[in-house]
Amino acid sequence: MLLGLLGLVTAVAPAALNPARASAVPATVRDGPTCPSPGAPQGSPPGSSGPRGVRPADCDRPKSVPSATGGDAGTALPWISADPGQPLVAAIPTKLTGSTVTMSGLRLEGIVQLPTADGPLTALKFSMQEAVTEDVVLRPPGPPDRTIRLAAVTARGDVALYATRFVGRLPGFTITLAPDLPLPAGVPIMSPGAITFTDPAIDLAFIKSDTFSVR
Repeated sequence: MLLGLLGLVTAVAPAALNPARASAVPATVRDGPTCPSPGAPQGSPPGSSGPRGVRPADCDRPKSVPSATGGDAGTALPWISADPGQPLVAAIPTKLTGSTVTMSGLRLEGIVQLPTADGPLTALKFSMQEAVTEDVVLRPPGPPDRTIRLAAVTARGDVALYATRFVGRLPGFTITLAPDLPLPAGVPIMSPGAITFTDPAIDLAFIKSDTFSVR
């Protein structure tokens, strides 16, 4: 019922048949470009021949994730494999905005290709223990009257969030993260505590966690 309220479709990965684990896929309609541009990363994800036009030699980029809490300007994020049993996701993400999003135990894992009915969708994977978004506005692609407003949404327990674009403010500057952009200097790759972004704007491709709650 919760996921229906959010305008999302439930999907449980076959490799994790745990009824307590929730996952959500935004509705399958398009409201704007989120696929890689000509400047997108040229590598291809492990176990894949890569999208058309990708040079196989480019897949040899380093695969390690920096362990520091901040990255150097121009750092290339690694390609990672989709989780086993990853269900199909919408070809076009849902727009999610809010006043703040607080992520606890955040780690920016890398770039992944998620399966859709129209082919792979390239996204960033964020993992964390909890994500709390305040003053939520969800805009699934389609008619404007499908917009959903909520006081707060909490995803808790082994959270995996996939986004084709993430924009948020940290004290003093705005960051924009996307698969086709290098990591800006000072952006936290790992944060063992809680980190709060203000004015988040997320193109949400897929999210799963142990529990979801709204108020």
